[in-house]
This record gives sequence, structure tokens and C-alpha cells, in this order.
Amino acid sequence: RLYNVLKGEMIGEDSKIAAIGLLTNGNREDFEVVCGCLSRFFSLASDHHELTSFVDPGSIPFVLIYTPYRNIYGAVQDLKEDMDRKFDELKEDVDTRFNELQSDVSELKSDVSALNVTMDAGVNRMSLLRLY
Repeated sequence: RLYNVLKGEMIGEDSKIAAIGLLTNGNREDFEVVCGCLSRFFSLASDHHELTSFVDPGSIPFVLIYTPYRNIYGAVQDLKEDMDRKFDELKEDVDTRFNELQSDVSELKSDVSALNVTMDAGVNRMSLLRLY
């Protein structure tokens, strides 16, 4: 049907199709399913000679092209999502390291407090020794 519309209304009655191309976007797995379906369709069409007068699959190349992006907005949106994901991963890493540093600082404060207590006790003993 598409061939008849193209030939009759868009490219002219005397025209011949040199190649057919189909560009798709979306889910990659769906694209692979469509490729298999079209391959089977053209195999069946080549077995039925009444269909080859419309499109001869043996003489007209059919190209399927997968593109993950529909337009530049899709490419930019994908880049944005990738950058957001990387930023979130970086933020998690920074938060984890910051929490580890806070824990280390708390331990150091505790150690310094213990040293101060030990030094105060030592100073007190020295004072007592001087008195005697």
C-alpha cells in the first residue's frame, strides 16, 4: 500500500524505488524484534511472485537503522540524566567520606581529652611531690 501511495501520489507513476530505509528510535529490543519481523516478511514476499511486482526484495535494498534519539532534545535529555546520575553518585561518595571524617575528628577529640586528663593527673602528682 505504501509503495502504491508513494509511486502514485508522491514520486510519480514512472518512478522506481531504488532503496527503502526505515529509521526507528525507542527501545533497542523492540527494534531487534521489528528487524526479525521485516526479514520474515520480505522472505515470504519473495516467495509470492504477485508481491514482487510492487517491491522486489531481491533487487531493492531495505535498510533498517536504529537511533536512540528522536531529535537533539532527546540527546540533551539523555546527557542531562547521565550527568544527574553521576552527580548523585559523587554526592553519595562525598557524604560518605565526610561522615568518616567526622567520626575521625570525634575520635581525635576523645583522644585529646584523654591526654588532657592524663596530663592533669601528672601535673597534680608533680605538685604533690614538690610539697614533700
